[in-house]
Amino acid sequence: MDRLREFTRPTGEEELMNVDYPTPRLRVGVKEAAALAVLLLLALFSWLGIRGMNPEPHTPTPAAIGSQLESPAADDALASSLSEDLGEQGMPTTGPADMTGSPAPQQEADVVVSVVGEVLHPGLVTLAPGARVADALAIAVPREEAQLQSLNLAQKLNDGEQVHVSTHLPEAPGPGIAGASSPPGASSNGAVSGVIGTGHDNDLPDKEAAGKVSLNTADAAELMTLSGVGEKTAAAILAHRETIGGFHTIEQLQEVKGIGPAKFEAIREQITL
Repeated sequence: MDRLREFTRPTGEEELMNVDYPTPRLRVGVKEAAALAVLLLLALFSWLGIRGMNPEPHTPTPAAIGSQLESPAADDALASSLSEDLGEQGMPTTGPADMTGSPAPQQEADVVVSVVGEVLHPGLVTLAPGARVADALAIAVPREEAQLQSLNLAQKLNDGEQVHVSTHLPEAPGPGIAGASSPPGASSNGAVSGVIGTGHDNDLPDKEAAGKVSLNTADAAELMTLSGVGEKTAAAILAHRETIGGFHTIEQLQEVKGIGPAKFEAIREQITL
């Protein structure tokens, strides 16, 4: 009966046993620890490798730029660094020359020359740098009677020069005449013409020129001493001399209105340059 009561006793009144259970611990062996360390090292190396392949863009601060600009030797390095950084960020870059303030090369000025004589459009002609006599004539358009053999069409022109187109070929230079070796198309007064070493140099003594009237220095009164030259013709000669910048050959006198072939032959022996 007592045992039956023991089994039928209400729950919660039993005597509890005082049992001490130890705290569970994680036990890792040597092999497991070594494997874990290897995995950690591999993960670290992989992360460093990925970071090195895709570096973060670096934008220099104003303070850093100012400190580097204090050293002139660092200008090129700073410009190159800024260009690379801005290029990585998709921003437009400028070259080192622009960053250091170097001046851009200046363009050459145009060449302005005067074209006179037997051309359809005489006057000033504006050409590109390095232009030649042929370029000036292409704009001025020589007349049919113009003698281009007396011109060096390949000669380069300088600013302020004059190109004279004549209807007559230049006289052949005499032996021993100064200026016979001048380059084709060049004259002593800066004009480009076909006259080379005609044997008439006013700076040298010339026995044949004694007593003759100089077309380049004579005034109206002296010109009127020539056969058949009156006041109007003398004035026309002076005006033409001013227009062409001086006579280069005595044959150019025929370009003056009122001087025909017959009159020219009559005074040919009375004139010089």
